[in-house]
Amino acid sequence: MDNETQKVVIIDDEPTTLLLLESAVESLAKVVTVSQSANAFSVIKAQLPDLVVLDISMPELSGFEVCKQLKACPETAAIPVIFVTSHSDPENEHVALSLGAIDFISKPIDIGLCQMRVRNHLTIQDQKTKLARVNHELEAEKKQLAITLKSIADGVISINAAGDVTFINPVAQRLTGYSETEALGKPIDEVMNLRDASTNERLLNPALYALEVMRPVAMSYNATLVSRHNQVFRVEDTASPIIDEDGQLSGAVIVFQDVSEAIEMAVKMTHLTNHDQLTGLPNRVLLHDRIVQAITRCFTSKQSIALLLIDIDNFKYLNDSLGHQVGDYIIASIAKRLAKVVGESATLARVGGDEFACLLNEIGSGHSADSIAMACLKAGREPIEINGKAHQLSCTQSSWVSLRAVLFYVSSPGGGGFLHKVHR
Repeated sequence: MDNETQKVVIIDDEPTTLLLLESAVESLAKVVTVSQSANAFSVIKAQLPDLVVLDISMPELSGFEVCKQLKACPETAAIPVIFVTSHSDPENEHVALSLGAIDFISKPIDIGLCQMRVRNHLTIQDQKTKLARVNHELEAEKKQLAITLKSIADGVISINAAGDVTFINPVAQRLTGYSETEALGKPIDEVMNLRDASTNERLLNPALYALEVMRPVAMSYNATLVSRHNQVFRVEDTASPIIDEDGQLSGAVIVFQDVSEAIEMAVKMTHLTNHDQLTGLPNRVLLHDRIVQAITRCFTSKQSIALLLIDIDNFKYLNDSLGHQVGDYIIASIAKRLAKVVGESATLARVGGDEFACLLNEIGSGHSADSIAMACLKAGREPIEINGKAHQLSCTQSSWVSLRAVLFYVSSPGGGGFLHKVHR
């Protein structure tokens, strides 16, 4: 207890008693004395002491009246009051206690007894002040923690040892579809509907697994969170057990984030890396990968494959004379026609400005590949509508566009390989 920081106001109209009380208390706290009870309330309100020692019998205002003033004022109502009295009858004690008195000092003053009573109550006040300070700091820390958890971009959910939700921040509320009121007390498996993105099978919540293994764990790969309103989010992150100072498991916390946009962007970037932007067809990179895979398969499946190369004659002349916009339109139109002819089982790729390649898998004979090549040439000769006018494609010098194709075969083991050209 720090005596210098504590303060006691003593009110008594008798100078001798006032002096005795002051001498008894001055070693315990800073003392302020008041001899006129009419001034008592204003002094106490100005000083806001830790303790008031108040005589009952005074000519201007009795101690009871001063006490009533103190208890009626919000600023002074909590200040403890010790009454000084020469009366020992139960009636005065009853009135004093009913007004909020905490103790009595009897006249004549016993300095030792007076000191003990004042010291005890000052100690109680000191402890109350310290406790109030600690509670204030804890409340401030709690508010700061709550603000932090509510402000971060990740979802945060904590559970108790039984697996029931004890905290859920706004991000987690948005992703799960549960408000704080709805989520608290519910099993986390009910609030967080985690499923495998590929199979849609239910996944064990990492927070529950962290409870079981007593260590941090990562969320399952390829996890999705299906909200209460059937919104689907791709989520990632970790969960950890909550262990108190005594080493006892009290719950777990899971921190997760919505990575839907990141995964979508990664898919788009992968698509752009492997596909032509104008036609959406596979590019050289993806075609090469599929050719390598097809050659490997053909030696085990005993099926032949073929590679059809197609280009557009005089495309540079068309592009320069009609403009790049028309040239792009021609490329896109031819790509759609070829894709329709070769079907989904083949890989049609754009490998250059006006060049396409088609990988034909598991062909039965050269005739089927020839048929597809001729069908591609036929599709290329169909009219193309440009600026509202249909243009007939032909192989003449004045034609808009003409195609030529070359077929390469890779046969199964023992069949040999050969080259076959399909002329315009």
